[in-house]
Amino acid sequence: MKKSLICMISLFFIVSLTFNGKVGAEETIENEHWKDFTNDFFKEKIENEELVGVTLSVVEDGELIFLKGYGYSDLEKQIEMDPSNTTIRAGSIGKSFTVTSIMQLAEQGMLDLNDSVWEYIDVDMPQKPKHSITIHDLLTHTPGFEESFSGFFANSKDDVSNEYYIKNYMPKQKNKPGAEVQYSNYGMGLLGKVVEDVSNMPLHKYIEKNIFEPLNMQESTFIQDHQEEQLAKSYHGKTEFPYHYFHITGAGALTTTSEDMAKYMNAHLNKDALSLNSNSFFMMHNAQYKSMDGMIGGVTYGFFEKKIGSQNIIHHGGDIDAFTSDMILFKDEGVGLFISFNSVLGIETITLRNNYLEEFVERKFGNNKVDVIDKAKQKTSREILEQYEGKYERNRVIESGPAKIQNLIPNPNDALDVEVDVYDNGKFKIDDLRLSNQEIHFIETNDDMVFKSEDGQYTMGFSSENGKIKMVNSEYPMMEYYKSSPINEKSISSVIALLIIIWSLFYILYYLFGFIYKKIKNKSQSLGKINFKLFLISISLPLSLVAITQALDLITFGQMSIAKALLISPYIPVLLIVWTIYSWNKADKTEKKNKKVSFMVYIWSFVIALWLLLCIYWEVTPFHV
Repeated sequence: MKKSLICMISLFFIVSLTFNGKVGAEETIENEHWKDFTNDFFKEKIENEELVGVTLSVVEDGELIFLKGYGYSDLEKQIEMDPSNTTIRAGSIGKSFTVTSIMQLAEQGMLDLNDSVWEYIDVDMPQKPKHSITIHDLLTHTPGFEESFSGFFANSKDDVSNEYYIKNYMPKQKNKPGAEVQYSNYGMGLLGKVVEDVSNMPLHKYIEKNIFEPLNMQESTFIQDHQEEQLAKSYHGKTEFPYHYFHITGAGALTTTSEDMAKYMNAHLNKDALSLNSNSFFMMHNAQYKSMDGMIGGVTYGFFEKKIGSQNIIHHGGDIDAFTSDMILFKDEGVGLFISFNSVLGIETITLRNNYLEEFVERKFGNNKVDVIDKAKQKTSREILEQYEGKYERNRVIESGPAKIQNLIPNPNDALDVEVDVYDNGKFKIDDLRLSNQEIHFIETNDDMVFKSEDGQYTMGFSSENGKIKMVNSEYPMMEYYKSSPINEKSISSVIALLIIIWSLFYILYYLFGFIYKKIKNKSQSLGKINFKLFLISISLPLSLVAITQALDLITFGQMSIAKALLISPYIPVLLIVWTIYSWNKADKTEKKNKKVSFMVYIWSFVIALWLLLCIYWEVTPFHV
């Protein structure tokens, strides 16, 4: 998980088909085609080594109708994936359990969702955000926190501490609560702490007593243990991925099985066995926050609203280590689906899962629900719409501290950014939001600057706020997008950084080749020393990049002292150029007339000045840790 989160949650996502598990006696002939498709689909993907293992369950009308495992939970030992007994790490799907716990306590009168969260947390915070945050804000991912991965991971099971994390690693609050939605792991950590302090029980104990035991989820836990015998291994490709301990237990510590998740899905679909009344289920199953004045997107308490094909769904995904999972409730149909892969290959794995889900919906439900689009009677002209053309970047990015320099590095999450193009009056087209390499065409509706895809599956809207153009869409209700200029701080900095690296590598080769011929060169000793100093600078730059990378890894594990020490390294080239300039100024006039050396000193002075500006601007300093 460390590497996937450091790269903005990189979405990474054998030679036989194996399956086992229980299938309900209620299987019907009309459902067999989607079951056959599922078997064939995952058999092919595992034989093609696109996946190592898959586990999934489907429930309908309170019954478990499909439970299968494919491939391997342990590739080396050839242990088959067992949907009843093989446990997997479900990551952020655990947030739904934390939210269910909050709703239970609210029903018991032990907390009020509109109260400030600080009224219920018994932690001596070094500082609190400037704007008050309610429990409702946390439930809807609208507390205003920016993204942060500092201190995410613990070094061992014994070091895991949600309280330590929320006390020492609170992100900056960049917006007033409710201003915009931005998925927040830290916010869910606060809710986990609320459950603990209000109930006077550790979170894992509370969930075990009030959710797992009533639902007979015997294989599920919020205790993290990499030595658990039943736990599947996870893989990047076919390489085993290391287990990472996660401080924020309420945000992603769930370990479970497909069979256990079937019981949880049934409890939500049937609205029973969770000690919640109909109003609580309503708030968990229907949007409590929408963007664009309530027209687009949908964040419920514990789930997200969107569409797959013809079906309205609520769901929550989960990615941790190299596990990637999704829990989907087709609440209008009384159907739930849980699916988990224990291997990832990057964005291709997400595309694979999306393709399966779309086919599942088509084969299970047909395509008999076509939205009637309320098309705009007066289409906005192409000339006006063109101001909304361009690239839109998600707001879920790191915006402060050394880790924000990762925004300069291409990573798989960049695929979630959206390119918007106008192709006619009142019409836009964009790259496929579901990452299946298909263009989507949008038609203007009667709502101001709100557009629907031609098949009715997606909604997209635009607004202008404080000089910025914002875009929101129904596929990713947990974040918002802002239009970026082709020439901006990120693109300029990326070009500068690339040129610095190229120049550094060039000079290393230039010096080494020159060294081979130094015996036939008649240069003074002082000039040789200056060239050597410049050579040291050229080596120090790539070494600094390595040190920065290591520092970012350490920051995610909360090892701040070592990280701070490593972040001194980017300033070693600055000290070296100062030393070189001093030595060059001390050289006699004859030596200074060497135009080649003089040119190199000037160039390197300019290069290091740019390097220094980059480091300061992108907060790659020990003082920003």
